[in-house]
Parts: sequence; C-alpha cells; structure tokens
Amino acid sequence: LDGPLAAADAQCVAESEEEEEMDMTRSDTKNARTPKSIGGGMPMPSQSALGTSSFVLELRGACAKEVPAQQRQISIPVGCGGRLVVGKTAQADLHKQCIVKDCLPFINGEHFELWHDGQAFRVRSLTGRPLWIDQQGDGGALVELGTDEFAALPVGGHVVLSTGASNLDPKDTFHRLRWCLLEASVSAAIPAAPAAVAVRASP
Repeated sequence: LDGPLAAADAQCVAESEEEEEMDMTRSDTKNARTPKSIGGGMPMPSQSALGTSSFVLELRGACAKEVPAQQRQISIPVGCGGRLVVGKTAQADLHKQCIVKDCLPFINGEHFELWHDGQAFRVRSLTGRPLWIDQQGDGGALVELGTDEFAALPVGGHVVLSTGASNLDPKDTFHRLRWCLLEASVSAAIPAAPAAVAVRASP
C-alpha cells in the first residue's frame, strides 16, 4: 500500500510545484492582459458610504481547521488604493495553520486578489484552477471565474475555491473551502501586518 500512496503524494507535490511555477509566469504577464468582468453583482456601498467600516475575509468550510475565527481572517485595506492578494505565498502562515494538509496543494501562491473600486468590492482570479463567486451568500448561485476574470463580491458573499475534488458539484465545493467577505469592528479585525497581507498597488 505504501508504494501507491507514496506515488500519489509525489504526483500531488509535483502538480503543486508546477502550479507555483505557473504562478510566477502569470505574475509577469497578467497585467498585460485585459481583465474580463463576469456577472453584474449586487449593489454595494460607495467609497464615501464605507466610512470607517472595517472588512475582513474569513476562511470557512470543511477544509478549514477548527481554530478561532480571528486566526482565519485577513484584514482588507479599504481605501488605501491597493489590492489584497490572497494565496499560500501571500499569507503563508495562515494557510498552513488554517487549511487541512490535503487541501493545501490546490491553493496557489497568488490565488486571487480583492479590491474596492469606489463602488464595489471586486475579486479577480489569478489561478488556472476553478474559482467561483457566491453573490447571494448561501452558495445557491455561483459565478465561475476564469484566469484574469473578475466579478463583484457583496458583503456576506464568498470566494469559493476548488480543492481538487473534480467529481463534486460546485455547490458541494462551496461547503469545502471558501472565503467570506464580512464587515467587522476595528477591534475585531486582524491588523494587516506586512508578513500576513500582501497588497498590490493599483495600476
């Protein structure tokens, strides 16, 4: 039994390393492409309406470890003119500590990015793996994004990640691993430390 299992593990690691190399290639070329907007999204508060509100992404699902919610959160730098990049390179410690080992190989170093454009939060896929946006908050209607495609993400919505279970319906995937956009008080939000949060300047 050790032989087949070892071979499967080696293949999984090789696929993960290949994806990391693809991440680097995409990082050099993605800004030269024109992103494509998918779906109309839901009405969002304007930049002025956001005021001093604080927002976080919170990791949820069966593939998320049972750790305190704050350990599974990333602060969102609203109003700083930057973009939050999410992935196992951008938040290495969080991904290792909060996602079960079997699911980690399916997360890219830079998996997606999130920003607020003055009208709405937007999510852009940076990966070649399947990625969906849940704009209703219940997983009932998922919008799939291809690489460099983006869509609006309302507060309470989710970014749903593939965990390699190709036989699962996207609605089942929703329950495995997803990031939820939440409003939080300043005291509840995790500080955006340089080691934990990667922010890309807006073009």
